[in-house]
Amino acid sequence: MTEQRQIAAIILAAGLGTRMRSERAKVLHELGGEAMLTRAMRALASLGPRPLAIVVGHQAREVEALARAAMPNASLAFATQSEQRGTGHAARCGMTAIPRDFSGDVIIIHGDVPMLSAATLAEFHRAHRARVSKLSFTTVKLPDGGAYGRVIRDSDGEVTSIVEARDADASQKAINEINTGVYLVDAALLRSILDQLQPNNVQGEYYLTDIIGIAKTLGVGVLGWCAPDAAEFAGINSREELANMEALIRDQVNRKLMENGVTFIDPNSAYISEQAEIGADSIIGPGVQILGHSKIGRGVRIEGTAWLSNVTVGDRCHLKLGVRAEDCIIGEDSDIGPFAHLRAGTELAGHNRIGNFVETKK
Repeated sequence: MTEQRQIAAIILAAGLGTRMRSERAKVLHELGGEAMLTRAMRALASLGPRPLAIVVGHQAREVEALARAAMPNASLAFATQSEQRGTGHAARCGMTAIPRDFSGDVIIIHGDVPMLSAATLAEFHRAHRARVSKLSFTTVKLPDGGAYGRVIRDSDGEVTSIVEARDADASQKAINEINTGVYLVDAALLRSILDQLQPNNVQGEYYLTDIIGIAKTLGVGVLGWCAPDAAEFAGINSREELANMEALIRDQVNRKLMENGVTFIDPNSAYISEQAEIGADSIIGPGVQILGHSKIGRGVRIEGTAWLSNVTVGDRCHLKLGVRAEDCIIGEDSDIGPFAHLRAGTELAGHNRIGNFVETKK
């Protein structure tokens, strides 16, 4: 039987993201209608970390406000990385938000890996506990390792180190197993080896990857857990990557809805939140946006360019062209629009008729 240990978490979220060409902190950029940071926090939440520490830097106040709003009941803590000196330095900052007497494990993830799932983190955690590991990290295999750190193993398959791509020689660059940047480490060990990091690299930064080599010199075994789906660890570093990830999420959401009996006139143009629910036999027109925690009933028809946010729509309703509705309830068998505006707080009983260009409010 594996030991039950407390777990704390660190999300590295201090970076601006230079290639985003934006004044906004990278983790504030949205995917699927919510900030990347929110997605990272949700992935970690199922592990129940106490605390969940977030390393902030650029737009620290805004990042902190978003995090508190996203999970008001979570055990949140914040640490500031005022100077960007690498991932190892960021992790050091994060450890200042975790009590010195904390004796469990610390999981570290990046805030700009929005597809990382709770299920994968849970599997990683189980593997770490089953091995009774003091230091584990996740890897994936890619056809081309590109700019990612390469995982170096010995003849027995045991991890010996991680070499950053910019510091790798030709033989190391040929390795296709790469580091994802997700770590799970005993807290006392982590504090000790973070203190030993040195900026001995081309960039003059403190690399978090160097904790692997330091642990090996201390005689600590390292588990390199290979995750099954490399796509979950895709990061966002540019507007193009952000758009490509948005398209991927939209396609996944719409495919799942179609499998469950929803018709899309043009699925490529419909934007549906991952949190939205749509009943079977509903028909979604082109250019429709259904955002937030919207709940759409069965047999509902929503015509083109409708914009809905956090709405509840009863069965068999017909929302015509250009309807806008937010934070409201529409009862069953209602007929709305075209071009009606249902403002926040509107509550319509069933069998209502709201005509064109009508505006309602609470």
